[in-house]
Amino acid sequence: FSTMLLVGCSGGLKSSDVDGYWVVQSSGDSSFEEMLDKGIFTTYCFEGEDTFKLIGRVQDTTLEREGTYKIENNKVIINVPEIPSEQTDDLGPIKSVSGKAIENGEITIDGDTLTAKGVSTDGSEIIAKKITSEQYEEYVAKAEALGPKEIKLGEQVETDLASIKVDSFGYQTEIDPPDTSGYYRYYESTSGTKFLLAKITYTNKGTDYSIPGYAFNASFNVDGNNYSGEILFAADSTLGQSYRVEAKETRMLYAYCSVPNAVADAGGTAKMTLSIPKEQQCMSTYYQASFPSDRFVITK
Repeated sequence: FSTMLLVGCSGGLKSSDVDGYWVVQSSGDSSFEEMLDKGIFTTYCFEGEDTFKLIGRVQDTTLEREGTYKIENNKVIINVPEIPSEQTDDLGPIKSVSGKAIENGEITIDGDTLTAKGVSTDGSEIIAKKITSEQYEEYVAKAEALGPKEIKLGEQVETDLASIKVDSFGYQTEIDPPDTSGYYRYYESTSGTKFLLAKITYTNKGTDYSIPGYAFNASFNVDGNNYSGEILFAADSTLGQSYRVEAKETRMLYAYCSVPNAVADAGGTAKMTLSIPKEQQCMSTYYQASFPSDRFVITK
């Protein structure tokens, strides 16, 4: 991002004039207030004599790019390295992150207003306002409050369309259906991996059937490593994704991913984020990140 700064102070622009947080006032057609109501905002941060950070907040997740800045001729010049496209399965509405390099971007400041030109992907001018560290923490707290709800093992959780309870969460080498007394289908982990499995009691509170194997989404994070998950319907000797759960019916669901043994055996923190659609029409179709969803996270 490029930014311009106009400061009317004797002796010219100094690091102390730039230091701190500057919050971007709009994104496309959305104002800062509209974006913050969704738990999203972007901040420019200048630290010390030469450190520049571009910080994006998406509810409970922080996306940060770090570069450098210097002051030349009463302007701030910023440089930020390129980052390649990276999948981000645990970021709710944000499915990938990438960023072009910022080379010799110019910033000017006029009082508490920062102006950046030539920084945005569409070439539009960016306006940011100076905020205190206390204001920044307030915005972070508001964004975090819109993120997934922390739940505990065995805790009953209600949404308008679902009632769920995570009964167990841990590693297994095989996934079996509830009834293994006769012929049954099972999943066996591949060599060098384990399943991270959550068993969930689910009641369909909606007015029509649901297909949670398609409509719900599970993502996992183990010590900073992200893994895409799948959700299975589990009843008697049956396991599968495409089975229906009728309105008011209670069934068992399995949410799982495969984790390398080296990661699983290290004993680090494991998290699962479960997303459940908020709208009835989305309960029987394939999950999309753009669908309004209730999100829950459980930690092992």
